[in-house]
Amino acid sequence: MGFYELFQEEVSNTNQLWQIFVRNCLTDHFKRSRQSAYAMFLIPCTVNMYYAFRTNILINVLRVSSIITTVSIWHYCMNRDFEDFVKLDTVDSNLARKYIQNISKKNVIFPYFEKETMEIIQKRQEQEKEK
Repeated sequence: MGFYELFQEEVSNTNQLWQIFVRNCLTDHFKRSRQSAYAMFLIPCTVNMYYAFRTNILINVLRVSSIITTVSIWHYCMNRDFEDFVKLDTVDSNLARKYIQNISKKNVIFPYFEKETMEIIQKRQEQEKEK
């Protein structure tokens, strides 16, 4: 499997993760992401309004840095929300765990969630024994 095929597979899994995020972004599971998305809109607008009529050497630096900072915070919050989301045992969380595990096979910066997967399997087995 070449580099391009691996890249295409990672892009496909990332797109599927994005679809899961879109379906669940208004739930409480992605509360931090939602709040940071609001900040991603409001903070750069506030910085632009504040410096609209002021003369300062660092105006453009502050404008660009506010955008970069809020996007970085949103990305961090979304990753944290996904880490908490895959610990659940729902259809979307199981799909998200599967796509993240597919990405992590080739990309070492993604977590594998082996421990969480095993905990969910053990809970399911315990529930089946109780029945």
